[in-house]
Amino acid sequence: MSEAIHGLHIPTTRDLGIIGSTQQIRREALADYSIKESFPHLVGDKDAYIKMFAEVVETTAIMIAKWMGVGFNHGVMNTDNMSIAGLTIDYGPYAFLDAYDFDYICNHTDQGGRYSFGNQPQIGHWNLSMLMNALSPHSSKNLLKRGLISTIQDSNTKQEAQKRDSKLCKKLTLSMF
Repeated sequence: MSEAIHGLHIPTTRDLGIIGSTQQIRREALADYSIKESFPHLVGDKDAYIKMFAEVVETTAIMIAKWMGVGFNHGVMNTDNMSIAGLTIDYGPYAFLDAYDFDYICNHTDQGGRYSFGNQPQIGHWNLSMLMNALSPHSSKNLLKRGLISTIQDSNTKQEAQKRDSKLCKKLTLSMF
């Protein structure tokens, strides 16, 4: 599946990796490691956590907009199935819509529709708020929250909608309005 998603120009991993350790890892060390490895341009920046978080919010919104644009339903958007790099990972129960159905549920264990096709943006937001809570001991939670709210509003209402609309118009061979 990751090759198909890659072929649709949606960021994904093309690898399988399993990591384990008996050593306890402090959250701060993990956040610093993430910045060093995935956001090296933020190393040494006094607002590194806030700026990293803003980038994660933006890439997540773009990824979900791309999913929605091709009718991809992830099916299991738990926090551990999301990537700070904005990559599609963990292909559990997933589906491509045969016909547009905003309420489509591809995960048959999801009786309430939490991970339905149409709920993907809201679940992304919820997952990002959990990341915000994890980062809050290292930065002002109020600044992170303001960043989440403004970036989510900007991303969801502008970028996400524009990307989704652009993909849908392209599919229907219509010009963007």
